[in-house]
Amino acid sequence: MTVLTFAPSVSRPGSPAPDDFAVVVLGSTVLLAPSPDHGFTLPTVATAGELETPIALGAMNGRSVWLLRAVSIPDGLRRLGWIDVVTSAPPAVVAAAARGLLVADFHTHRRLCGGCGSPTEVVPGMVARRCSACGRFEYAKAQPVALVAIWRPGRSGRNEVLLGRHTYGATEGMWALTGGYVDPGERLEDAAVREAYEETGLVVSDVRYYSSEGWGMSGPSVLLTGFLGRAVDPLADPVVDGREIAEARFFPVDELPAKLPPLPFLAARLLAELPALLS
Repeated sequence: MTVLTFAPSVSRPGSPAPDDFAVVVLGSTVLLAPSPDHGFTLPTVATAGELETPIALGAMNGRSVWLLRAVSIPDGLRRLGWIDVVTSAPPAVVAAAARGLLVADFHTHRRLCGGCGSPTEVVPGMVARRCSACGRFEYAKAQPVALVAIWRPGRSGRNEVLLGRHTYGATEGMWALTGGYVDPGERLEDAAVREAYEETGLVVSDVRYYSSEGWGMSGPSVLLTGFLGRAVDPLADPVVDGREIAEARFFPVDELPAKLPPLPFLAARLLAELPALLS
């Protein structure tokens, strides 16, 4: 079987066919089919079990992809949490699962209008809901997050990167990069600089873009952007409040601690490529 590709357009509107692909959601988890070639892959509609109303998500290899909600775990499928999905499935399957989880959460929590409180309804052909009374539209969307690898020329002559241990969330206990949500009216680069100062007291300049990802370790509700930024004062040490970040330290970029975000998450890729990016 070739590597799957995912496209956001629906190849065949209407009702699901038995051989269509399915993103099967059970709570905040996804049900995938074991694959000898790719770890896990999307199941077909025929193998997805007892389901609620299907929602069109897109197309993969010319076959429609549908969001389906399971009420139990069918034989032959495995229930995976988000981090397991990202670390054990091919990128196209991860993208489809991320889209499915975000859309499922959107439809679950937007049943009432945020403007007038009336019931909302699904808009056919769109990832949106419309108020039955005032006509207000709301679209499913991810919150932008800016992540920054703060580096400095080390005192030993080796480049160093700042890592912090968070006290909560998906990266709790790991050594992770600084970052946070983008404020309204704020550029991504400005958010990276602000978060660096708020979390560590360090002033950052020379911010440059690295890459983006349609999810984070906490799940698919964020659009993650990664940056590199140089610490303005190479002699300044980070200062943390102990509530959000327990500890922050600079490490040589070629001698990082063991407990880091796993591949293929964006933060892990950025850290792995940092020596070459700074050379």
